Amino acid sequence: MEARSTVLDWPTSVGWTITQGWLTAEDEQKSYAILFFSWIFLNFGLNPISMKQLGILVFDEVEVLDFAGPFEVFSVANQLAEYKLIQVHVLSLDALEIRAKNGLHVVADQRLDQVGQLDYLVLPGGDGSKMVIQNQPGMALLQTQIQQARWSMSVCSGSRILGKAGFLEHKPYCTHHEVFGSMQEIVPTGIPQPNLRFTQSDDRIWTAAGISAGIDLALHLTELTFGKELALATATYMEYTPYQHTHDR
Repeated sequence: MEARSTVLDWPTSVGWTITQGWLTAEDEQKSYAILFFSWIFLNFGLNPISMKQLGILVFDEVEVLDFAGPFEVFSVANQLAEYKLIQVHVLSLDALEIRAKNGLHVVADQRLDQVGQLDYLVLPGGDGSKMVIQNQPGMALLQTQIQQARWSMSVCSGSRILGKAGFLEHKPYCTHHEVFGSMQEIVPTGIPQPNLRFTQSDDRIWTAAGISAGIDLALHLTELTFGKELALATATYMEYTPYQHTHDR
């Protein structure tokens, strides 16, 4: 196949410089195709590579608001950012369809072993968290994700997962008020914080108290990760006044 020299010209709005080189006719066509789709992504905000990946774990007997509260916060934040911010994945460890507490059926998007590395991870609680920490393959997957994520947050008894995985040794943590006794068995060296809505356990680990506290922590992490303006806009859209009142100064 004949090779020839070519320069690929592209609209300056892309902001890229294409160097001259020797390309076959087939390579040239591929290059133009790549540039075309890159231009579409850059101009219409559809680049999945640049979007951060957020995973929310679900499992049988998960507490509904533990996962639904943070899901709403991060999904609304992404909506207000014109869907250019994050991709939210609802993930299971085994079967995609799970039965949450009190009978709500939820179908996850994927299994945890089917996704790549996540940037952010939400670990809800509920009675099912007792089974999650006994699932050794699942815990191994979770441990890897937590170790490499930018941050992970637990809600309610989701702290069991962080404790069992070894991330709360000698660290402060929050959980549901009925779970502190269980947590002391799982992580005796942990430092309970029963009077807080949420706390930072280390540089990349956050834990929230029971159920509704997951909304508070999700909004706080939205502010830290994506900015105060978006967090306030999200709380306003959700009509979540506790967060709004803490910033009315």
